Parts: sequence; structure tokens; C-alpha cells
Amino acid sequence: MRDVIRRLLGRPDPSELVRQELEKSDLPSAAEMAKLKRELERSNLEIRELTERVEALASSLEALRAERDAALAAAEAAAAVAKPAEPAEPAEPAEPAEPAVVSTPNPKACKAPECDKEPKSKGFCRGHYNAWRKKGLDGFVGPEGLVAHGDQALRVAMKHQGQPVTVTGKKRLTVKVDGTKVDFDVVA
Repeated sequence: MRDVIRRLLGRPDPSELVRQELEKSDLPSAAEMAKLKRELERSNLEIRELTERVEALASSLEALRAERDAALAAAEAAAAVAKPAEPAEPAEPAEPAEPAVVSTPNPKACKAPECDKEPKSKGFCRGHYNAWRKKGLDGFVGPEGLVAHGDQALRVAMKHQGQPVTVTGKKRLTVKVDGTKVDFDVVA
């Protein structure tokens, strides 16, 4: 009945007036506001979880840094305590150095000079590896760490097997494996 009277009087329902005004102002509805609120709460929860993860990672990183710093300090302390190097012996007259074995520049080739076959083991192709394994190859540390020098046999650490080697000197020998001076024993 109220609606009939309002229509007759030409006045709209007050709730309809409010709805029309809200539509004109482009304000979100109550349902849209509730949805936005839920999304905001979900985002805040994700941010809290990510923050906790980042804090845990930062804590782990700090622990790793502390371990690294302690290891570096221990290494420095050990180096400081290490005995000083022995004085160098007087140098012998320079002797002509044996020509160094030059590995091929191609890393996908056998390391024996003048061989461009594909390496199979220890950097050698199948043929050079078999020759190295059976009798050794000149210019390379052999199996068991053996190095031939004239009528002498020298032994270097096993880890140098198959590496390029040079031996210089007659009375006072110097052995260099892959360009680095190494310790050795005279075998025969």
C-alpha cells in the first residue's frame, strides 16, 4: 500500500534513492568490499609467511658466514704458526732445459703431441693410452707414477699419472709436472 501511495505522490522509495546515489558515485558494493577484504587478508598472510622464510634464510646465511670466518681465521693462524721456508740452496750453473711437452690446444684431442684423435682415458686416445699403460710415453708421468730420465727411474705422486712431465738437471734433478715443480723419489 505504501508503494501505491508513493507512486501516486511521485516520490521514490528512500532505499531506491540511496541505491541510485551509490551507483552514481561508483563506490564498491558491500559484497565487493567483503571480497577485497578477504583478498587483503590472504595477501597479508602470504607476506607474513614469506617474511618468516626470509628471516630463516638470513639466519642460516649468518651461521654460514660465521663458520667461514672461523675457518679463515684458523687457516690464517695455522699459516702464521707454520715454520718459515728453508733458505734456498745456491743455484747450479744453468743447463739447457729439455723441451717441454706441449699438449695440443684442442681439448677434445688426445694430449700426445701431433695426435688429434678423440681422447678415451687420462686424456689419451685409445692407442696412446694403451702404449702409456704398457710401457709409458716419453714426456708423461707413467702408470704407478713412474718417470723415465735417461737410465734412471723416478717416482712422483700417483695423482700425476698421465700428466706432462719435464726433468732437468744431471746431479740435482728437478721434476715438473704440468709446469709445476713436484717432489720425487729415485727408484733405480
